[in-house]
Amino acid sequence: MESIANDMADFGKVTIIDPEKLKDLKTVLTTILALPIARDTFAQVIDGTPTRTPFSDEIKSSRFTFSKTVIVNDNMKPSHKAVQKTDEIKTAFAPQDLMTELKLAQRYQDASQGSREYLLHLLEIAAASVHALAGSLYASSRKNVEIKPPWLPGGHSRLFDRTDEFFVNFYHTNYRLFEKYPFGLLDVVGYWAEAEIFGGVVLFEHEGSSGITKAFLHPPAKDFSGLPALGETASRFRGPE
Repeated sequence: MESIANDMADFGKVTIIDPEKLKDLKTVLTTILALPIARDTFAQVIDGTPTRTPFSDEIKSSRFTFSKTVIVNDNMKPSHKAVQKTDEIKTAFAPQDLMTELKLAQRYQDASQGSREYLLHLLEIAAASVHALAGSLYASSRKNVEIKPPWLPGGHSRLFDRTDEFFVNFYHTNYRLFEKYPFGLLDVVGYWAEAEIFGGVVLFEHEGSSGITKAFLHPPAKDFSGLPALGETASRFRGPE
């Protein structure tokens, strides 16, 4: 439990961001939340059940045995109640209330508004906010969520493989090792939401003293070795399996 507390100490509400920059962030997030794919994604999280196997086409073609596991369910779309709840969030959403990595928020705050670096950090904190919102909705929609359970029920694997009974039904193939993540299973859900909405997990490379930032997408169920080497990677990225 001490390691969990230490991880979470790096996170907090983004009270350090200036009002104008916070306004930019809210504008971007409001635009994202208005997308049909975002409404569908967050409504699924609220329901607690995905409407399809995550990244089914890529998973079926994967060389990995565990990736062939499928989720079997009858719901073809999120419930009306969950969609309504998502629409309510869209109007009452406050990004400053989400738990955000403090170093990430500081990079955004320090960037010169309108610059290339500013826009990249804006994208970075927007992706992290989508991630955090998905985890928050998952936790608030079910009671007593154990984000880093010391053990799993019998028959479950920590990698969610070789079984149709998943411990968490929302996951990106390469981001399931919840023990490594500050918010455990909630981060697993967050990575899934990123991939659903952005087309992949959003990664950032920060080149130390040069201050140069690069953005990448880690697409679903693809070989991570194809990405450029990530040097001083943003710490919100805890690495694929």
